[in-house]
Amino acid sequence: MNSTDTEHQEYRVSIDLEAAGSLPLKNGFLCLGSTLVRFPQYEEIATFKKWASMEGYQWDEACVERFWKKNPALYAEALEETKRSKLSPFQVVQLYFEWLEEHTGTLTNVQLISDNPAYDVAYLRVFGGDHDIFYAFKNKAGERVYTDIIDTTSFFVGVSHRYVTREVSCDLSSIELAERQLWIKVPAPEVPEKAHCALDDARGMMRKYCAINRELQGVEETVATVEKKMKEATEKMDRIRRAEVSTSYIT
Repeated sequence: MNSTDTEHQEYRVSIDLEAAGSLPLKNGFLCLGSTLVRFPQYEEIATFKKWASMEGYQWDEACVERFWKKNPALYAEALEETKRSKLSPFQVVQLYFEWLEEHTGTLTNVQLISDNPAYDVAYLRVFGGDHDIFYAFKNKAGERVYTDIIDTTSFFVGVSHRYVTREVSCDLSSIELAERQLWIKVPAPEVPEKAHCALDDARGMMRKYCAINRELQGVEETVATVEKKMKEATEKMDRIRRAEVSTSYIT
């Protein structure tokens, strides 16, 4: 890290997994992608992407029928890359924790984000061995401390102030709900992101999360400015009233 990084700077790590089913020890996983950025600027510092071998694991038939066969180009790529990979899911996750240590080991104010922590984090814990993602980051004293994982889907829904029914969630994504509430549209990336590509999905999630947070910070600053001006105006009116009362007594 360079000298511009201070103890006040915050960082976020996003993660995304592409899988062949929902049972880690039976289905393994295909690919793990992650990005580390300065938050909320969305300045990318480092990325991680590794394919895992499916040797010893099974493709879930329902997952293949409902998703992969409907996306033949992605399916073909996944088959090719997993056959080429010599890394087991355990080895990929081991490399991921080493990557985290290399790039965040000297940082504080780091937090992991995921749009589906119940899924993504489960894989990290199953294949992480002695590594615990909840204790992956350190405090200012250099000690590993428990760090909550941010659920971006819940975050976006919270921003929207909406009670999301199944019908609403099927029509609008959580980010679209947040965008509507704030009357904004998160700009598309300069370089197109490939859907269901672990690294691109991690980047897209992070890009949207940072954008919404920057917008919220702007709203907070505007509200603070308005409140300050209202307070100054109230204090001024109070001084005028006191002066008028004093004058009335004199006359």
